[in-house]
Amino acid sequence: MRILPLAEFTSDFPEDGVEDKDGVLQFGGRAVTETIVDILKGFGFRVSPPEFDEHGWGLISGRPSAGSGVR
Repeated sequence: MRILPLAEFTSDFPEDGVEDKDGVLQFGGRAVTETIVDILKGFGFRVSPPEFDEHGWGLISGRPSAGSGVR
């Protein structure tokens, strides 16, 4: 499979991770993931809202004929 780059960007988003005295409660990256969702929607992709799990932020996206995940 050949994956073509559709978007490239740099950002200066503030750190959006959440920590307490015991460690990380939520990894950073939500703002970046929300921006990627907006970019993919602009290209006509179907995109899930950002999802958070033990691996960080991710999303599910795809064209009507195929799907893919991004983490």
